[in-house]
Amino acid sequence: MARRVILQGWFGMNNFGDDLLLEITLKHLLKHVENVRIDVIGEGRDRPAFLPADVKYLPRASRIWAWLRRRWLRSGADWVLCGGSVLQESILQRFIEPASEVKRAGGRVFLHAIGLRDMMMLTPQVKSLMAHVDGCSLRERYAWELLSDSWPVELVADPVFSINLPATTETNGTLLVALRGGEELESHMENFVCWLTSVANAYTSIDLMVCFPAQDGLVSRRIAHLLVGFNVNILEDSSAHKLATRVAAADQVVTMRLHPAIVALAAGKVPWVLAPEHKQRALMSDIGREDHLLSWDQLDQMLGGLPDSGVDMDAFKIEGHRSLELLTDWISDG
Repeated sequence: MARRVILQGWFGMNNFGDDLLLEITLKHLLKHVENVRIDVIGEGRDRPAFLPADVKYLPRASRIWAWLRRRWLRSGADWVLCGGSVLQESILQRFIEPASEVKRAGGRVFLHAIGLRDMMMLTPQVKSLMAHVDGCSLRERYAWELLSDSWPVELVADPVFSINLPATTETNGTLLVALRGGEELESHMENFVCWLTSVANAYTSIDLMVCFPAQDGLVSRRIAHLLVGFNVNILEDSSAHKLATRVAAADQVVTMRLHPAIVALAAGKVPWVLAPEHKQRALMSDIGREDHLLSWDQLDQMLGGLPDSGVDMDAFKIEGHRSLELLTDWISDG
């Protein structure tokens, strides 16, 4: 009888980072866990295009599928939470009851390479979820320090560090900009476009990367319209892996989002991280490159030309692989 595994996260939303995480995790499990059946529960209604045909997909919030999702959780399958900021108070409660259902049915609960959106506290909700967890890997040192005194948790790098990218030493003259839509960018739009205009001639082309269409697509199109006259490409209708290849090939990366920064680092290039949130700050702090964290009034520090390169990411690539191997071992040991 096949071993059953359910992967649940912020999937089905066409989100660059979560799609990459799911694709990399899924391929690793299918390759390294014998006789396994894997199904996916996501946030969006649309099935991710890269899922194999024999992998079922269920939207978490769909009323039509609510009864089937509950049956899945009560099937004795192992349940893996990954993708998105799972330990945030605003969404934590939705996982506590399903975790208890999985445990009652004889399954196990694993947290895979979990990150945080903001600094958090050891609240009753966190304790309630962790009481059901059989294995936990964390990609941020702060989260590990918070939980390691009470539970056996592992500190790892993001699994996306293990991505297999085409090797290249050539330059293509591209500036890639990954935006995060929202009021903050809107309030700085004029200065940001002014800066882009001032450096555009240093590059052959500018790629505007849409990491999350629901938030980033409209603002990317607005910026492209304001940069009329320059060679600007909007990268939005492509698979996450193809987008990652474009990030890795770019001469310079400026990002407001986490996973373009990770991909750039995996390719040996230090990105500029603009208006960073907690998780971007944690990443750049871990690699010792806080000098590439910039606020809006520091835009002029991002100069045109070649990126800061030669960064040694071998340790992070190893830890990215280890996060996948840990999950494989936990599942295989059952």
